[in-house]
Amino acid sequence: MAPIRVLPGRGFMFCAKCGRDLPEGAAFCMNCGAPVKPDLPGGTAAGSGIDEIGLFVGKNSGYYSTAFRKFNIRGVETFAPTWNWAAFLYNFWWMLYRKLYLWALAWFFLTLIPIFGFAFWIAAGITGNYLYYRHATSKIREAKSVQPPDQLTAVLVELGGVNGWVIPVAVVVMTGFLLLAILFGYGVGFFCSFARKGVGI
Repeated sequence: MAPIRVLPGRGFMFCAKCGRDLPEGAAFCMNCGAPVKPDLPGGTAAGSGIDEIGLFVGKNSGYYSTAFRKFNIRGVETFAPTWNWAAFLYNFWWMLYRKLYLWALAWFFLTLIPIFGFAFWIAAGITGNYLYYRHATSKIREAKSVQPPDQLTAVLVELGGVNGWVIPVAVVVMTGFLLLAILFGYGVGFFCSFARKGVGI
């Protein structure tokens, strides 16, 4: 299969020798010094030339590739605050959608704490991209350490991507909660009205 080139602005690669993240346009790996070999005209690649981030992320890979570059400055990983509206508005569901299962479980219980609930929503918006970056790069390195190069593309697509079932399930669950809230409101109103009549208020 022909290698997939990395188009400018679409993301960065990993060093084929040591697995270190490579920022776009890098000529050498900042960690081990291995050269980054050109792949196809108009793009650069390391080793296989596969756009590993793009394959792993799948949907909306352009957005995440751009965000991920802020966490890797000249080969050095670092946290940088960014904003992800999906992570802020739908934090638990977004994490399930992006296969961040442990974070989804942790966030579910953290947001149940009333005093910290909204603060954790803000934190999800600020850190969501970084959490996903760490998840993606970790899974990619793990796959590269055990998978032969000719199977890497299929493995990254399988490991990454999104859970399509999350959206319909989220709609059903949230609609159910909304209906329960409406019924509860009507029930409380009916009970209060009945109680007032019963005591002659």
